[in-house]
Amino acid sequence: MRLVILFHMHQPLYQDPISGRLLLPWVRLHAIHGYHDVLTLIEREGVKITLNITPSLLKQLDMYVQGTKDAFELLTEKPAGELTPADRKALLMDFFSCNPDTMIQPYPRYWELFKKRGKRITPEEMEDLAMSFTKADLCDLQVWFNLTWFGFTALESHPDLTELVRKGTHFTEKDKVFVLDCQREILKESRALHRRILDKTEVSTSPLHHPVLPLLLDTGYARRCMPSAPLPAVGFSYPDDAEAQIDRGLRFIEEKLKRPVGMWPSEGSMCPELIPVLASKGVRWVMTDQALMPSGGDHRKAWRTRVGNGDVVVFFRDRAISDALGFKYHKMHESDAVNDFERRLATARGSGGGVLSLALDGENPWEYYPWHGGPFLKKFVEVLKHASDCELVTPSDVLADPRDDIRETDRIQTGSWIDGKFEMWIGQAGKNRAWEILAKTRGFLARRESTPEAREKALERMYAAEGSDWFWWYGDSFHTDQADTFDLLFRNNLIEVYNAVGCEPPPYLLEPVRIMEESRGPVGFISPRIDGLVSGYAEWYAAGSYECRSDPGRLAAGVGYLNRIYYGFDSTHLYLRLDPAEPEEEAEDLHVHLVFGLRDFKILPLEGALLSRTPEGGFAAVGKVVAARQKVIEMSVPLEPLQAPAGTRVYFVVEVRRKGQMEDRYPRLGFLSFDVPPADFEDRMWSV
Repeated sequence: MRLVILFHMHQPLYQDPISGRLLLPWVRLHAIHGYHDVLTLIEREGVKITLNITPSLLKQLDMYVQGTKDAFELLTEKPAGELTPADRKALLMDFFSCNPDTMIQPYPRYWELFKKRGKRITPEEMEDLAMSFTKADLCDLQVWFNLTWFGFTALESHPDLTELVRKGTHFTEKDKVFVLDCQREILKESRALHRRILDKTEVSTSPLHHPVLPLLLDTGYARRCMPSAPLPAVGFSYPDDAEAQIDRGLRFIEEKLKRPVGMWPSEGSMCPELIPVLASKGVRWVMTDQALMPSGGDHRKAWRTRVGNGDVVVFFRDRAISDALGFKYHKMHESDAVNDFERRLATARGSGGGVLSLALDGENPWEYYPWHGGPFLKKFVEVLKHASDCELVTPSDVLADPRDDIRETDRIQTGSWIDGKFEMWIGQAGKNRAWEILAKTRGFLARRESTPEAREKALERMYAAEGSDWFWWYGDSFHTDQADTFDLLFRNNLIEVYNAVGCEPPPYLLEPVRIMEESRGPVGFISPRIDGLVSGYAEWYAAGSYECRSDPGRLAAGVGYLNRIYYGFDSTHLYLRLDPAEPEEEAEDLHVHLVFGLRDFKILPLEGALLSRTPEGGFAAVGKVVAARQKVIEMSVPLEPLQAPAGTRVYFVVEVRRKGQMEDRYPRLGFLSFDVPPADFEDRMWSV
């Protein structure tokens, strides 16, 4: 049996396109940890582990080598005695960002600081707690966060680092400088290792900014593997972007290392339509998950997949063994884990040999293994070198000597490495909203005329925003303390698309993508009388509602023009009711606007106008609004001009303006939303 192992090494672009700063440290910290460990083992032991290195990772490694510093590094450099209250709070929020079981608890001083901070703490509590940390506490925390990320090969080759680990506490500013200098040295060594291992193994890559390629072709393709999932109301379909991401990714790695012939498509995501595109760019092989195999196929073979006028050899990773390496073996003693791996290899050989393909992250698993994965990886490499009846090869080795291990097919499923679906990137409210914003920005850019230089700058930012990583952190599937930074990077890339071609970014890009959930949605049709009076309890009973005073992100604490917002509909109209706060604001220059975030509509209820943004950036009337104001403000808005068919999600906010300037906004962050009702809405939403 021939064995192909691919380690995928990727980080998104953490550089803020507006400030130019690297906002997060994960390229630097993974580079001195798993990346350096794996590269060193490949060079030292000569094992043919295929490396998939992404352009966004390599670009940032070069930035570090050239002297760029990320925000966490700058905060580390700052003398502990000069830290401001905001600096202290940031340290406590971010400098425990590692696996506590393997990277904090084994070190008594770091564990002591972690317990002093507390495992779960609110931002409000953090501010007071931060002032209780002494100068010595803060300096030790600055050093430990950076020290714990060194991998086992770095510690073995730098005895002074190991001595600092033994010292454990009472670190000095000089110790801090030494730790950061060692990081710089290892970053440079890692880039040199990339070049030296080219003769020992194969290097492949992924598209430029790691997008989920099938969803760039058409977000509707998600229906193939997720038939019942809600998809974005504004679909995304830009095949040229998918082609450009593939082409530019290959050319970037060619410039930095050498031209790859293989690819791990971002998130292992594939669909039939990608095969001719990949083939046209010179990609000879790809690897994805066994869930995407043609029905009845054997994943222990490589499959030459022919679609249209192109063909690519596809390796389908063994999910069970790959995921054992990534998610299971860190819970076992290294000897037991390696024995289990050998048993699985023997079982695979007993099933008829062929090509067994494994693929997993090359960096993330090792922070969960004891001692940075060193004891396991060393035994693992010995097994690979000495396993009988098992030859470690690269995908290109298989293409050069196909034997009976490459079969023919004209089919491949649509999906990703996670359960063969796309639900980590689409299908939840926050993820869908991000796709809608992406599609709206891309549509703007497609229509906007600009100079070649401006368009190229805008496209680069567009491609960065198409990366898979931003969508991963929307929704409720995973949590990170840096979710707000991921959201900011996504939106800032889109803002720079507009800036690059000399246009004002739309206001919804200034607000977080995450949808606030302080509202209850409509549960039935309503037919209120638009008279500015509440005629009875039943009039607005089935409407959705939003409690304005519950919003923790209010623009001006203690000032509120509205108490509550009600919203509902029948089959043809949207109805809204705004309950003013007491005392009721009577000023003639105070106006209420409703702004529909993704479709550029707004309502001026007291002026009776529904407006739509024109191509020139202004607004023109497209419908009439019936409105009345007495005790409350009520209005009726026709749904038809909103161009939102049944099932479409509509987002809106309520703005209170005076003399054209916004005084307040509800909700302060995010949007209220509702789905345009189908004809049988009331039948679906029955309640007791």
